This record gives sequence, C-alpha cells and structure tokens, in this order.
Amino acid sequence: MTKILAFCDYFEAPMGGGAEIVSAEVYGRLAADEAFDITIISGVPGARRIPATATEPNANLPQVIRSRGFDLSKLLNAQLSIAPSLPKSALSEVRRQRPDVIHASSIH
Repeated sequence: MTKILAFCDYFEAPMGGGAEIVSAEVYGRLAADEAFDITIISGVPGARRIPATATEPNANLPQVIRSRGFDLSKLLNAQLSIAPSLPKSALSEVRRQRPDVIHASSIH
C-alpha cells in the first residue's frame, strides 16, 4: 500500500476553489483504490467548531486533519490564510505515518 500525505488549503466542504475541487476529486478517486492510504492536512480559516487540530472521517474522502487557520484575505487583498499549528501537525504525521509520497495541491 502506498501512503500519501497530502496538503491542500481551504479543504473543507463545500469545496469552493479550483485547487480544492480538483484535490477532492483526485484524492477521492485514489482513496477508492485500496492500493492507496491517503491523509489530507489542511489549514481551515475562520472560527470553526474544531480544536486547533482535529481529524474527521468522511465517507467520500480520506481522513482530513484540519489545523485552524486565520484568514488574511481582507488585510492583504489576496486569498491567503495562515495556520500556525499546521507545521507541527504535518511533522507529527510524517513521523507517525512515514508516507511514501508527500503531495501539495495549492498555490500557497
């Protein structure tokens, strides 16, 4: 089995942006194939009802680990957010999973 650790900004339903829609399609299709074990890490902007890092299984997608992000779009007049806890979560997942592939699907 090939382990894939994927990164995608704003990865939360409903998918609104191009990178997120393409990522959901690609990762969903790969997850349907038993040859792949996929985990997605995403910085989710806004005050969501989630802890700083949370996992939530989804029937249509692989496991998604969400790190609370802060939307800077209005401040910088560009689509941008930061998720301070994401690097720590990512490093923890790399150490825990030892993925074969690390894939990023975003312009940020």
